[in-house]
Amino acid sequence: MTKIKVAIVGYGLSGKVFHAGLLKEHAQFDIVAVVSSKDLPNMNVCTFDEALKLCDVMVICTPHQLHYEQAKAALNAGVHVVVEKPFTQTLEEANSLFQLAKEKSLTLAVFHNRRYDADFLTLKKMMQEKTLGEVICIESHFDRFRPEPKTGAWREQAGAQSGVWWDLGPHLIDQANQLMGIPSEIHYDIGKQRAGEADDFFDVTFKYSGGRRFHLRSSCIVRDFGFRFRIHGTKGSAVFKTLDVQEQQLRDGMSINDKNFGCYEAKNFQISQDLEAKLEVGSYASFYDELAQVIRSNGQKRFSVTHDDVTFVTQVLLGKISF
Repeated sequence: MTKIKVAIVGYGLSGKVFHAGLLKEHAQFDIVAVVSSKDLPNMNVCTFDEALKLCDVMVICTPHQLHYEQAKAALNAGVHVVVEKPFTQTLEEANSLFQLAKEKSLTLAVFHNRRYDADFLTLKKMMQEKTLGEVICIESHFDRFRPEPKTGAWREQAGAQSGVWWDLGPHLIDQANQLMGIPSEIHYDIGKQRAGEADDFFDVTFKYSGGRRFHLRSSCIVRDFGFRFRIHGTKGSAVFKTLDVQEQQLRDGMSINDKNFGCYEAKNFQISQDLEAKLEVGSYASFYDELAQVIRSNGQKRFSVTHDDVTFVTQVLLGKISF
């Protein structure tokens, strides 16, 4: 079977670690070009326009202020597109790109890789099976210990939509939507706890009927005793103490075909004494498995991250969702 040719635009953490790390050993894809200002050995580094002529799929990993124009250019060139989060700066831009993809009969996929985290997959199955009974409260944390802003990082500099809310919020918003659906009310608390230029913490609460709550939280000043998820239900509670392992494994150069790839350590999961849950295995490669299936289906299949999903995330990020 002929491999699907991919060009990666932007070769920072996302392009190098996540996308190249997943694609270089994926049986159905071949990285044919990289658009970057860096000199990259063993990579075909070229311009954006040159890359468009070489690929079937363009993966856009640049700062999100560039996403709209680059994705639009790729779709107009007849190329399928994967876009990193956050997707676009406005809802109008998001809707325009999905409409263009529909008109061109092309696939437009947003890289919501955290749907394939081991902890999230385990929690999703627990909720489907009602392991904890009726889930009343979920606390979802994405914390770091970085008391001083990272020098030179564009996300930590002053500017529209910089900061931790636009950086990490999309992960948690999409997961909340997948687990509990669209809330009836949202409470926002976003601000700064360090002497930096951009927001560095958020505490956003999704409110649902029956007193159910989904808390989305992030701080750059959490050194110890944090957790990733804490869940409370009518039968018991559970906690995932640490972040999914796949990002670190990719940083370390582990192959996606390694038997230990995506395996969440049991010591980092706790559940009420009389309850049991089987830990699922994380699989970021599943994103590209699905992408290949959708592209090869010639329009018969649609990607699981839908236009509505992306619209919801964008509206919440902008604080412009209506109920």
